[in-house]
Amino acid sequence: MSKRILLGNEGIRELMAELSQVNNKLSKVTETIEKETAEFGAKTLSGLAPSSAQYDGNYSGDVSFNKTPLGYEVIYEGEQVAYIEFGTGLMGQGLYPESDITNKANWSYDRGGHGNNGWAYTDHRTGEPCYSYGMIGEKPVYRALAQTRQELPIIVKRVLDEEFN
Repeated sequence: MSKRILLGNEGIRELMAELSQVNNKLSKVTETIEKETAEFGAKTLSGLAPSSAQYDGNYSGDVSFNKTPLGYEVIYEGEQVAYIEFGTGLMGQGLYPESDITNKANWSYDRGGHGNNGWAYTDHRTGEPCYSYGMIGEKPVYRALAQTRQELPIIVKRVLDEEFN
């Protein structure tokens, strides 16, 4: 886009007014891009995060996004989100030797000789015995970030086209 500017006070005033309008549009574009990127990230993360039913009805967390003084943030919060993202480590005999901590938690290896290498423990809510082999990290936050990074240029192009064309 080219613009012809007349030299002189009037031409400079016109240019300054036009630049001010462009600056206002860019501020609006930046806000829109940030918000739409956060909305996309939150929606993507919600789709990738497991449902509570996948974890024996235990609460698997909530996804939201908020505006902050520095932009937008996507939040995934709940008691189990760290385990869902990173896993708990798959159990194998000898990986975590018994210690004061595991004894106090009433966790122990299955050493019954029937081929299972996991944790036997008592559910603190129900008092029932449970057994776990651990879980693999599902990485919903990492995968949502990767998808959002791929979508970002598409969001930017669309918002710029809508504002400047």
